[in-house]
Amino acid sequence: LYATGFACAALALGLYYWLARRILAPTPAALVSALFLGLCEFKLSGNYIVPYTYAADFAFVLNLAGLAWLAQFLHTRRRAWVLATGVAAGLALACKIEIGGALAVAAGVVLLCRPRRGRLRSWFADLAALVVPALGILAAAYAWALQSAGWKQVVLDSYLLLYNLPAPLRFYNRWRAGLDHPLASLLDMALAVVVCALITLLLLLAARPRRRRPLVLGAAAGCGLLAAGALLHHHPWQSPLRASPLLTLLLPWWLWKRARPLGPAAWLLLAFCVDGLLSMGRVILRVPSGGVAGSFVIPVVLLLWVWAMAEFLPRLASDAGR
Repeated sequence: LYATGFACAALALGLYYWLARRILAPTPAALVSALFLGLCEFKLSGNYIVPYTYAADFAFVLNLAGLAWLAQFLHTRRRAWVLATGVAAGLALACKIEIGGALAVAAGVVLLCRPRRGRLRSWFADLAALVVPALGILAAAYAWALQSAGWKQVVLDSYLLLYNLPAPLRFYNRWRAGLDHPLASLLDMALAVVVCALITLLLLLAARPRRRRPLVLGAAAGCGLLAAGALLHHHPWQSPLRASPLLTLLLPWWLWKRARPLGPAAWLLLAFCVDGLLSMGRVILRVPSGGVAGSFVIPVVLLLWVWAMAEFLPRLASDAGR
């Protein structure tokens, strides 16, 4: 079993670096792969090599494989890659619904939003190549489970429909998502946004020292906000990853407004945003920085953060210098 976990971890790392190279240069791609290795894989609580459930391990590898095949489709326009993405989504759904669902919805959003070239029939064929195998594999998996175990074990004992969750599990899910104290969780997220803005201002100050005054004022304002947060909160310094839901919402808006017409890399970024946002569903207001809850949640989001640092900030610095 440990060998299976190690093989999954190795496959995940290889796919992760390959996906990173689709949107990043070699150096930042290696950096984000090292972050993935350190924050997610090489931890006993990371659930890769010694996972608490192999279903999540398998589903995450299939999620990355599906994103890789979607990237191939965006570059080649061959429908076979969409079919492969649909197969990966169906297998991932059978393993872990939230991980497979994130892939299926991300691929579907990209296919729906891409410009329709050629006949409408071709567009529907692309969607069918994604949806039919995904739903077919999921239906076959549940049909086999129902035949082997019965509906009570599959539907009730597994909490498939969520309505019969026991009270301790409902409490845990609310705590993990940050919904047990939503206002405090929103304050955490706001402070994380301030941390991100402060880091951005310091990097811009280093890149454009001639425009020192407005950047210094902005950095001072950021420090003041953190100090105010210290008066309201026990932990004013928040991991920038707490602001990840906002990143996944704002980046597609920026791409749509400023980067059109979108190329294959931009469409892949859009898929990463959708996949990352849905993957964070269970921790939406309290995104962790790794460990048990973060090992399968933050990898795709890490790609977005490093892209923002390596690609977006230099453009911002260039615009600030004009």
